[in-house]
Amino acid sequence: MKPSLLLALLLFCAPQAAAQSARGRNSTDQIIVKLKDKKTASATYLSAGVMTNLSSKAGLALTHHRPMSGDAQVFKLPGWMSIEQVQAAAQRLSADPGVEYAVPDGRKWPALAPTDPQYGSQWNLKASASEAGGANLPDAWSVTTGATSLVVAVVDTGLLLTHADIAGRTVAGYDFIYEAATANDGNGRDGDPSDPGDWVAADECGAGEPAANSSWHGTHVAGILGAAANNGAGIAGVVWGSKLQAVRVLGKCGGYDSDIADGIRWAAGLSVSGVPANATPAKVINVSISGEAACDAATQSAINAAVAAGALVVVAAGNANVDVSGYAPANCSNALAVAATGRTGGRASYSNYGAIIDIAAPGGSGANGILSTKNTGTQGPVADAYVYAQGTSMAAPHVSGIAALMLSLKPSLTPAQLLQMLKDSARAFPTGTGSDCTTSICGAGIVDALAAVRKAVEITAAPTNITVRTLGTSSIAWSWSLVENAVSYNVYNSTTLAYEGNVTTLGLNYTVLDPNTVYGVVLRGLNAAGVEGPSAVAPSTSTLALAPANAALSVGITSVTVAFPAFPANPRSASSFGYRLEASTDASYRGTLFSSATPSVALSTLCVAGLSAYTTYYLRLASLNSLGGPNWTALGSTLTLTDLGPPGALPLSDVAAGSLRASWTLNGNPEGLQYVAEASTAADYTGSVRTSSLYGFTTVIEGLSSDSTYYLRVRAPPGPYVPLGSTVTLAYVPAAGSPTFAGLWPSSAALAWSPADNPLGTRYRAELSSSSGFTAGVLSSTTFNPSAVFTSLAPNTTYHLRVSALNRMGSPSAYLEASTSTLALPPGLDASPFVAVTGSVTVRWVPLPVSPSSASCEGYRVEASSAADFSGTVFSNSVAGAAASELGVGGLTFGATYHLRVGALNWNDVGSFISLGSTRAYSVSISSESVPASAPLSLVLTPPVQQITRVVVDIPAGALPAGSNVTVNASLSQIPAPDSNQARLTALGSGVAIDIAATGGQPLSPVTITMTYDPAALPAGADPRRIAIARYVPAEGRWTLLPSQVDTSARTVRGVTTHFSLFAPFLMAPGQDAGEVQIFPSPWEPGSGDPDFDAPSLTFSGLPADGKVRLYSILGESVWEGESASGVLLWDGKSRTGSRAGSGTYLAVITGAGSKAVRRVVIIR
Repeated sequence: MKPSLLLALLLFCAPQAAAQSARGRNSTDQIIVKLKDKKTASATYLSAGVMTNLSSKAGLALTHHRPMSGDAQVFKLPGWMSIEQVQAAAQRLSADPGVEYAVPDGRKWPALAPTDPQYGSQWNLKASASEAGGANLPDAWSVTTGATSLVVAVVDTGLLLTHADIAGRTVAGYDFIYEAATANDGNGRDGDPSDPGDWVAADECGAGEPAANSSWHGTHVAGILGAAANNGAGIAGVVWGSKLQAVRVLGKCGGYDSDIADGIRWAAGLSVSGVPANATPAKVINVSISGEAACDAATQSAINAAVAAGALVVVAAGNANVDVSGYAPANCSNALAVAATGRTGGRASYSNYGAIIDIAAPGGSGANGILSTKNTGTQGPVADAYVYAQGTSMAAPHVSGIAALMLSLKPSLTPAQLLQMLKDSARAFPTGTGSDCTTSICGAGIVDALAAVRKAVEITAAPTNITVRTLGTSSIAWSWSLVENAVSYNVYNSTTLAYEGNVTTLGLNYTVLDPNTVYGVVLRGLNAAGVEGPSAVAPSTSTLALAPANAALSVGITSVTVAFPAFPANPRSASSFGYRLEASTDASYRGTLFSSATPSVALSTLCVAGLSAYTTYYLRLASLNSLGGPNWTALGSTLTLTDLGPPGALPLSDVAAGSLRASWTLNGNPEGLQYVAEASTAADYTGSVRTSSLYGFTTVIEGLSSDSTYYLRVRAPPGPYVPLGSTVTLAYVPAAGSPTFAGLWPSSAALAWSPADNPLGTRYRAELSSSSGFTAGVLSSTTFNPSAVFTSLAPNTTYHLRVSALNRMGSPSAYLEASTSTLALPPGLDASPFVAVTGSVTVRWVPLPVSPSSASCEGYRVEASSAADFSGTVFSNSVAGAAASELGVGGLTFGATYHLRVGALNWNDVGSFISLGSTRAYSVSISSESVPASAPLSLVLTPPVQQITRVVVDIPAGALPAGSNVTVNASLSQIPAPDSNQARLTALGSGVAIDIAATGGQPLSPVTITMTYDPAALPAGADPRRIAIARYVPAEGRWTLLPSQVDTSARTVRGVTTHFSLFAPFLMAPGQDAGEVQIFPSPWEPGSGDPDFDAPSLTFSGLPADGKVRLYSILGESVWEGESASGVLLWDGKSRTGSRAGSGTYLAVITGAGSKAVRRVVIIR
């Protein structure tokens, strides 16, 4: 049977076409033979005798396929074979006197040629067979047209990026011309590498230098290198897929070495000061630039760095027809110097030459120039054009493009490897051109694209580390190590060398094979260019013979005999090369093996002897192939015979609610016996019996009833039982209750648990201790109920609980464990518990002492509910620490009545509450709006009081998240007393205040509050200039003043805040002397955003009526001075000269009412 090759990829079969397409271009399945006998040569059919003779001469089984023209015949080979293999067979046939010739019937492919309209004029790209000086691109394009991920830099005059053959082919480049006059684009270096033109007037580049039109040099070079192909326009470049990067270094009158060096570095992805990093570094850098000079250190350093970064630097040799050693940068080390050849392959008359030339490429000569992209403009660009030009500048991009094709196939190639491969694959120079090149002056040869891409992925080694595994009676698997440059592997029959298939993995499976038969293969790597590497002969092996069946066992004390049907002697696929029987005490057949074997296929019994008595053995029987490989049939296990005594008894252990452990000893019996242990509730084992069978001396018997008496015994069958005693199983561990702590009070706790599976009437022991290890102060309760109450406990103290169930013997189960804290004592009731009532309510209470912990608490929680029993929705707020005595709760519904309570919290955050009474959330005047996205918000409302007629709250854009809801409430039933440590305050009236709240949290930037007052409604004799807005701070229980500005003409007072709370206008009383002055904020941090220290101005409050402030630097310099009859003075932070005062410490000298005080002012910016 012919073997079938399957691709070994997760055992999935590939379609036949996939294998055919991967055979490689260097293979065929046909041979052409012309016979000398005219009649036979022209025959339509060939006789069996002729075919037998030809097959014998060829050493292959040939099949007649068809006659062909010229009286030759086409024969089919046994399978696909390499051209080299078929050539060997053809040579054997040609040696026959009756054969005129025999040749492989090779295959050819159309060369991949672009459709660009002027491609026919591009002799420089053609195959060497038609153009001696061509770069041989068409067949190379059949392998690759360039990877789109690869970038080739063109270091030149810039590119015409909109040219039809350049547009869409580039990545971002850069203009490195530093001097604006040279750049000719109105500025120096910038991110636009397009070519504005490099025309010059006479003498512009120096005395005697002629005028010249724009060269469009870089665009011509780029077109040769990478013009778009198959786009219906112009020409085709060397590389179509890879991207071009314009690096502009030449302009009017050429370019500086410094700009060229910077451009080379940047192109390779290296940093250049003042220039953005190159996001797409080039792997090939084309430098079609030349000048008569030695290689300067700056350029050499740039080339060295670029090569070290992994970029190949390709340089034009120059056009002076002299030795290149005097022309830079081609004479620099690490640069690949390119000379130019003409259409016939001879050296172009202008091309520099010499020993340091690396390679030659088409550069054009005379009438046979290089056609590429340009522009019709003589100065600036006008219209796309295609122009012939010649020079080493035209030769270099051929090499750069071919290097890009090589890298597209193998991106890991280093510059040194690329250089050597280009040289090794170069085509020999033709002779008789009239200007012949030699390797001593023109480099290694003419660049050859097809040879170069093949060299890039050349396979030089055969597959190694080949292993073979027999997978069964019909399949064999081979595997091998990765071969460098191989993209797949061709497989051949090791006997006939016929092509079997192609795999892209590192392994293959032969399947549908005959049993008991030897097979082998030959392997060759196949590269991306369709070329095979050297052969490797894989080791051969045999499939397994068919497995034996229908075996019967005969068991003795020390032996086992197996009888089975023998296989026939023929055919080989149904036979074997003998049998093997193995026995082992290990199911995996490790350790000592007992075996018996025979080479006779006719023998039908085998016996293994020397076994141990009363021992379990695993047996298997195998048929053998020609290599001795076994195909096993498992026969199961069997127990040899023996005489046994009772085991030795050991005490019972590990008694639990539903299980216990029984153990015993060998007691003179042989090792490896199977034992059966039994547990029963009846002493005579007539009741319920639980059994455990095992090969050992201890077992855990499970599935027992809790709190029950069990009797135990064990034996080694068929030996007698030995009693192991009796015991009582434990009760089940109690389960946690819901909740475990059913009730908690300051000095007592009610506990509950679940009986789990324990029956009614089970006793439990509950223990409580303040020690987690139950080493001190243990309270205990024994009960038939699943609950207990412990009293005389300390308040606000953590207690640990453990509960066990007792069996009938009083033995405890394992413990259920838990812990909790008793409640703290409740806080004291304040005589006036309600501090402020608006849309939120602030309350106060008498706090507990800070210590001891049993008399203290961990904090407080205030709760508000519309239900007196707090059964409905509860609004709450918490504060940490036993010393707290005031807290507010918000989010209430305006106009609704709420019941409030405050609780002292224990360690578990559970409260011990006292009732504070009830109140109504007051609201008449309210404004509420949603914050828009990227726009400010103003809320305006009219308070229901006479003193303040209008309130405006201005929120800047971005201060709160979009969609946040802001509410301003101006109707308050009561507000906290005017207590402040900054000034003596007098309220404008009862309930004159606003409450501001936002769902989005606190504002990120200052919010302005503007209140319009009615002078007639102010307290008698009040000076409006002394009005200031203050913010209530609940945590401190006092008001803090906002920096406020009063406009008496507009009758407004304005303050700024970064924290929403309760705000009210107050009259600040003048101080009696300078010592009462308050300065805030302190320190002053303008612009910081800190709600405690950021303010638009520094406030001096409590000034006497004739108060004056003078501000000095720490060195005694006068900074600012001001005075105010209102008792309040604001400083905006500017000095007497109008400049902003810096960070530091200043001295404020305050005078008034015949007194003087000196204070310190700190500014942090």
